[in-house]
Amino acid sequence: MSPGGWPCGSLRPPARKPASAGLRRQRSKFILWDRPTKSLAFELGPRGIRVNAIAPGTVDTAMRRKTVDNLPAEAKAELKAYVERSYPLGRIGRPDDLAGIAVYLASEEAAWTSGGIFSIDGGYAAG
Repeated sequence: MSPGGWPCGSLRPPARKPASAGLRRQRSKFILWDRPTKSLAFELGPRGIRVNAIAPGTVDTAMRRKTVDNLPAEAKAELKAYVERSYPLGRIGRPDDLAGIAVYLASEEAAWTSGGIFSIDGGYAAG
């Protein structure tokens, strides 16, 4: 790798929309991932190591599909309506949606990218 250094990254738990009841939980998750990511970026940067985190939203996986398939029809309809109104892009993520940011962060194109937390959640956390 060139002088841009080696990438180091992590996946953090799915991003959640802050709600009044869940605000403390949201803040604790932010502290749990934000501070270590930034601290490690600062500490390891002089060694040429970049540290970033990917914060995925809900992703359509086999395990999730199995869970949804076992829901009653009414619950499936409610879940579909929730996704459509809560995700600005109107759907949950696909594994391919995460691949691009992971490839970018591991590439030379991200040589000056360190200490970032990237929400890949279809705009869910923004709402």
